[in-house]
Amino acid sequence: MRHVGSAPRAQSRSPRRELTFPLRAPEDLSCCVVLLDRPFTETMQVDGADAEVWLKVPGAKSPAPKLARQLGTGFLVATDTAAFLVTAGHVARRMDAEARLSFPGRKGRRTTLPLREVLSLGRRALAWRFHARADLAVVRMPTPPAALHGRFLDARLLRREKTVPNATLDLTVVGFPLGLFSEKHFAPISKRFHAASGILQFRGEEMNQPADFFLLDQPTMGGYSGAPVFVAPQARLSPAGDVSLVEAQCSGVVSQTISDEAGGHFAAVVPSALIRGLIARC
Repeated sequence: MRHVGSAPRAQSRSPRRELTFPLRAPEDLSCCVVLLDRPFTETMQVDGADAEVWLKVPGAKSPAPKLARQLGTGFLVATDTAAFLVTAGHVARRMDAEARLSFPGRKGRRTTLPLREVLSLGRRALAWRFHARADLAVVRMPTPPAALHGRFLDARLLRREKTVPNATLDLTVVGFPLGLFSEKHFAPISKRFHAASGILQFRGEEMNQPADFFLLDQPTMGGYSGAPVFVAPQARLSPAGDVSLVEAQCSGVVSQTISDEAGGHFAAVVPSALIRGLIARC
């Protein structure tokens, strides 16, 4: 029974409860995915030095910089005590406080906010937390904007151990490959894979030492870096003919594609246990 005059919100509500969504169907996988982009002025070499490229359109009074964008995928994760933006380490290094974060708004339209605003940075620089031995970075969100409520992956769906999903399970990567995105609508692209290895150690992209990865049976593409790798909710048939429901999990984050001159291609994934460990230290 509630006493008269008591404050019903006196007990703090956990970010997990307010921010997360139920991951019950394959279409729910994209809820936590965001597009990261950082506009910049293109440059070219002039007399051995970098020079900005500016263009003047006929009829315009003055030239304007020729803009390009660094693109990557990220996703949102919430624990009982905090909220985070997660991506690959090499993507984070290209995303400073002037980068932008896009997510679905009303009727699927793309909504874009400055990362400075999303992270409540004010005039401060963006301070990513990088994993010392993985292509992985996270940054804490002190006060997630209301528009992002209900878009965070429950951190309990991250694996606790550095294990690999069974090779028979369908894995789904959701992100923005090859720069394929709409300025008007938010429409991430899904691709299915299967695990192709156990945990391996090798030197990943922009890394100085070997790290833990597992491989997917197909290559990913540029733009998928930083995207979550999910075990989608699915039915599984046992050798005995029994059908069971496999619950959704986040198995890792896409790092890079590995290939050789003979045409062999795999995708390298950072195990999600490393995400869990990194956010626990933030």
